[in-house]
Amino acid sequence: LFAAGLFGHRVTTFLLSLWKGIYEPSGFDQQKDFTDGIGVDSFAYVPQLKEPGFTFPLLACDISKINSDLIGWKPLLSDKKIESHRSYESCNLIFDVPFENDSPVDRPVFSIVRQWAPRWSNK
Repeated sequence: LFAAGLFGHRVTTFLLSLWKGIYEPSGFDQQKDFTDGIGVDSFAYVPQLKEPGFTFPLLACDISKINSDLIGWKPLLSDKKIESHRSYESCNLIFDVPFENDSPVDRPVFSIVRQWAPRWSNK
């Protein structure tokens, strides 16, 4: 009798879920966007190769369209005035492949990585 009641309840719940949503959120909105914690709490998947003999991983993508803090590590800089994306050039494999018109975007050989940040986060 108990098993029949439990089965009946599950069937009823399933049939009701077809017409009415049954999801109940738990927790609360923390008022925190992904872009709030870039480089501290948030990192992205950026294709990299870890090879012996290299101090840092080798990037296998064009990182010009993302915030460089999403990479998860920072190269050593001898000149602090260098822009953040330019400091990764020595570790990026896209510059080892010759491209027509000097643009890796024209012919994507490596992974494409993009970030669409909200307008309010662009400073």
